[in-house]
Amino acid sequence: MKTYLDAVAVSGKTFKYSKEGSIGLLTGKKALHIQARGDIYSEGSEAYREMGHLYLEVMMEFFGTSSFEGIFIEATTSFQKRHKK
Repeated sequence: MKTYLDAVAVSGKTFKYSKEGSIGLLTGKKALHIQARGDIYSEGSEAYREMGHLYLEVMMEFFGTSSFEGIFIEATTSFQKRHKK
């Protein structure tokens, strides 16, 4: 994900510089983040470990997207452990 974002963070394409700072060029665009996670990171004691969505949120704001949402499937490894018992 980081490599992809580094590749698309191109001055003049996804953002530009001005005297006031950077300006996102993806205004009017929507972004959707879909991710499966082995554990639960949306709440509880492991929530502080969630970095992927937060990083994407910062980058989408930097790019100027008008909408950014996430869909998460969590506890996939927990389900496997329970299913095997």
